[in-house]
Amino acid sequence: MYSAFSMKELGLLNYFVGISVASSSSSYILSQQKYVFEILAKDGMRDYKPYSSPIATKVATSKFLENPLNSHFAAVKRLLKYLKGTLSHGLHFTTGPLVLNAFSDSDYAGNVPDRRSTTGYCVLLGPHLVSRCTKKQPTISRS
Repeated sequence: MYSAFSMKELGLLNYFVGISVASSSSSYILSQQKYVFEILAKDGMRDYKPYSSPIATKVATSKFLENPLNSHFAAVKRLLKYLKGTLSHGLHFTTGPLVLNAFSDSDYAGNVPDRRSTTGYCVLLGPHLVSRCTKKQPTISRS
C-alpha cells in the first residue's frame, strides 16, 4: 500500500475523535473519559456531584431547538452530571464468534405529547453492537 498511497505508520491507535483506545493482545477498550472531562472543565462542572441517571423520569423533553426553556438547560446540566459519574465506563471489545443477531421493537402511540409511535432495532455481531436505530413515526394513523 505504501507504493500506491502516500502514507506513514503512526503506531497503535491511542486517541481519535474524542475516543481513547486502550488495547491488549485480545481486546480493545474504548472510552470518552478525556473528552467528557474536558467538557466538564470547560463548563466549570468538575466539582459537581454526579447523578445516577441521565434524565429525570416522566419529564417531557420534546423538540425545542429554536426556543429552549430553562428546564431544557437543567436537563443538559443533569446529563453532564450523569456523564461525570460514568467517566470510568467504556466499551470492551474482545475476540469471539461471528454470530449475527438482530432485534427490533416498537410501541403504539408511546410518545405522550404527540401520540406517535416509535420503532427501533439493533444488530449485534457476536457480543458487540454494530448498528442501532430508533425512529419516531412521521405520521399518525387512526382507525
